[in-house]
Amino acid sequence: MKTIKHYGWNENWETKWNEQTISEKRGKMVAGRVLLEHKHMYRVVTDQGEWLGTLSGNFKHNAQQRRDYPAVGDWVGIEQMPGEEKGIIHSILPRNSLFSRKVAGETTVEQIVAVNVDYVLLVMSLNLDFNLRRLERYMIAAWDSGANPVIVLTKKDLCNDPETYIEQAEAVAFGVPIYVVSSVTAEGITELQDLLKDGKTAALLGSSGVGKSSLTNALCGEDV
Repeated sequence: MKTIKHYGWNENWETKWNEQTISEKRGKMVAGRVLLEHKHMYRVVTDQGEWLGTLSGNFKHNAQQRRDYPAVGDWVGIEQMPGEEKGIIHSILPRNSLFSRKVAGETTVEQIVAVNVDYVLLVMSLNLDFNLRRLERYMIAAWDSGANPVIVLTKKDLCNDPETYIEQAEAVAFGVPIYVVSSVTAEGITELQDLLKDGKTAALLGSSGVGKSSLTNALCGEDV
C-alpha cells in the first residue's frame, strides 16, 4: 500500500503538522491528503488507506469563506470513525500554493481548482493550439497561485518545424523551463518525469484537445 510520502508528504509538511496548534483531537488524528472533493464530501488518503471524509461541526462553524474549506491537494487532520473507512476532518495545514479561477454568475465566485501544487504544467500543442498570448496568461496564473510554471509543448510528432515554436515560446518564457514531448513516441516524457519525482505535485492547464489526458497517462505509465 502506498504511504502519504508517495503523495508528497515530506519534512516540510511534518514540521507544519507538529507546529500547528490543534485541539484535544490532536492525538486521535492522522495526516491525510484530499484527493477528491464533492459538496463537502472528501476522499482522503492516509497511511491507513483511503477514507471518505466529512467536516467536523466545529470546522463548519469556523469556516467563513470558500478558502476556509478543504480543496483537492490539501493536507488535513482527520480522525477515523471506529470500524469504518470514514473520517472526520478537523483541520487543514497551511497551504504552499492555491490555484483558483473566477466563475461568472449573478455574483463572481472563486472556484479553487487545486492547492499545494509544486508545478503547473502549461500545456500547448505544436499543431493547432499554439498561442503566445494564452501562454502568457497561463504563466501569470501559475505565478499568482504560488506554484512554479513549466511549459509543455505536446504533439511534437505532428509538427514539421518544432524549433520555430520553441523559439517563440522561449521569447516570452522569462526563464520558465520548456519541455517538448510526444505521447505517441514518448519523446521528452522521461525528462518531464524526472522533474516530478520525489513526491512533487503537478496540475495541468491547457485548452481542450492539446493532449492533457494522453500526457497524464504517459507520465503515469498507465491509463488513469
